[in-house]
Amino acid sequence: MSYKKTVMCNHCNQGGPLKPATVLTAFILCFSSNTIYARDLTSLSLEELMNMEVTSVAKKAQPMSDAASAIFVITNEDIRRSGAQSIPEILRIVPGLQVAQIDANKWSVSARGFSGRFSNKLLVLIDGRTIYTPLFSGVYWNSQDTVLADIERIEVIRGPGGTLWGANAVNGIINIITKSASDTHGQLMSINAGNQGEGASYRYGGKLGDQNSYRAYAKRFNNDNFKTILNEDANDNWNMAHAGFRADTNLSDKHSMTVQGDVFEGYASQTIYNTSLTPPSSTLNNDVIKNSGGSLSLLWQYKSSMHSEWSVKSFISHAHRNDINLKQGIDTSDIELQHRLIVGDSNEITWGMGYREIEDELTNTFTVAFTPDHRTTKTINAFIQDAIKFNQDVTLTLGTKYEHNDFTGDEWQPSAKLLWKIDESTSIWSALSRAVRVPSRADSDLRLNVSAIPGFTPTLISIIFNPEIESENVTAFELGYRSNLRPGLSVDIAAFYNKYDDVVSQESNTPVFVATPPSHLLISSSNNNNLKANSYGLELFSRWQVYQDWRILFGYSIIEINVDEKTPNPATSTRRIEVFEKATPTYQAELRSQWSLSEKYEFDTSIYHNSSIRTNDLTGIVDIPDYTRVDFRFGWNAKPDLSLDIIAQNVFDERHAEFVTTDIIGSEIPRSISARLLFEW
Repeated sequence: MSYKKTVMCNHCNQGGPLKPATVLTAFILCFSSNTIYARDLTSLSLEELMNMEVTSVAKKAQPMSDAASAIFVITNEDIRRSGAQSIPEILRIVPGLQVAQIDANKWSVSARGFSGRFSNKLLVLIDGRTIYTPLFSGVYWNSQDTVLADIERIEVIRGPGGTLWGANAVNGIINIITKSASDTHGQLMSINAGNQGEGASYRYGGKLGDQNSYRAYAKRFNNDNFKTILNEDANDNWNMAHAGFRADTNLSDKHSMTVQGDVFEGYASQTIYNTSLTPPSSTLNNDVIKNSGGSLSLLWQYKSSMHSEWSVKSFISHAHRNDINLKQGIDTSDIELQHRLIVGDSNEITWGMGYREIEDELTNTFTVAFTPDHRTTKTINAFIQDAIKFNQDVTLTLGTKYEHNDFTGDEWQPSAKLLWKIDESTSIWSALSRAVRVPSRADSDLRLNVSAIPGFTPTLISIIFNPEIESENVTAFELGYRSNLRPGLSVDIAAFYNKYDDVVSQESNTPVFVATPPSHLLISSSNNNNLKANSYGLELFSRWQVYQDWRILFGYSIIEINVDEKTPNPATSTRRIEVFEKATPTYQAELRSQWSLSEKYEFDTSIYHNSSIRTNDLTGIVDIPDYTRVDFRFGWNAKPDLSLDIIAQNVFDERHAEFVTTDIIGSEIPRSISARLLFEW
């Protein structure tokens, strides 16, 4: 097949001769045995990229240039050319998002500060289904996976999104959006192997009749141990098997439906602390996390007229996770109704309501214990938002969300956003929002025995959580600017100031003697809402199309976080305050180059720099120095349906630490090299 052949693009319905230097990247992810389906993002102009449709900002499709939020879109082509093998690794390319690897199977992913293994102010979704764990207010990243080639895009919002998405969308939202089944006909096989592990995935898609498309996939990988600071195996290997399906159907001209589901099972090793009042007291244990689960989702859409659209989205999920300190089973069911209607010439109203129920069944240990060990929590919500057009250039969006939860009762999350389109290529936006982080079971129901000191009268150090804990909240002020400065050069800038209140602190309690055998001295602390904080910063991203086949992308972010007590209290943990302020890099920078050398060869470079951080493990404060990571990818597109990538990561550094946490022993991130073969037919 000639690379100069005239083709018809199934996505944009445009035919024409493709230029040799860009055609291979245009075809590599969309090929069937009969027709080439293509739309490579590297062949789009910057103007087209700025007007790419996004759905996460307003829960509707809109051009990115019309979004009054700090939104960044990771395209399918960005994913392929990054060389990343996991979802957290892909997220490194987002300016203002802090991604740090803890060991071979755990990450800290946060937006605009408050970094941690369980970043409790970031909402993460896959096709609109939340994967935020209700126990610890965060994401188990080592349970999340899919065929990366089937991800259409990842939309990342930095800043609050509570008005539409609800509690916990405080500092940001990540929405991983997979391709429609109609865009994945045919077969795909991907095989990768390297010095840190190997994996393979297979996907098959097709049609049933004229209006129905489907796909099914399976994926498995095994990642090897990293090294500790002492150059020993870190006991953090990771393997997982994942399978799923998706079906899309057009029931009529007005009705459409999507059904999708997945199942997974995996194992992740770790070295974890375990506490006991009988010798040996606090010990390190080589442990294996066993996790499994699945989900089933349904989306029904009905376009009743040109000015009215209805949708119902529902999902159920089950997750089971077992380690040495806690065995957990969590069942979630969720349903949401949404209606969007255009009223007159100037109002576009979106409203909806939803219900979520979460049931957990826990098996406690001495180290980690929830009371009660079985609980069902329910949340109901309703929201409304009105986009008011004053003219073609100025839009004011007002909205609010009401939620009632079992922890804190009623919560309101309003927002106001203003967009001014100066011309077709330049816009300015501003936003004022309030969002809340509702307590999790770990905030209100968990007792954590941190360590024990042996002796004639043992001493137990514990964190006893507070059932009266309140929601954390933020008032956020944002200002943004987007522009195509000239043909081939665009810039996107966002500045923010966040004011937090009722931030959770840890305050020491009076030591008490516990006579219950074995008798011991209890030194404990409890959670309270005695902190306030403010943060401010700037995020910048720029694209420069140097030549037709060479694109340079630059990102930079800077943030300052200040935390203080609402009421001076000598019992407040100053260590916790310091970690809040310093666990996030003050600045981050990235420079990426995407270069198509010829019809068949690509060479991509990614450089990431993070400033130093200060965080803590169980023994105390840990300083992690700044680091620079350099990744290379060399791609050989042998045929439109066959490609080979050679990927080298962290090339100029044998290994480095990125983050530590209090409950596990972390490891250092090593240099790695791998090969990835992708075949479609």
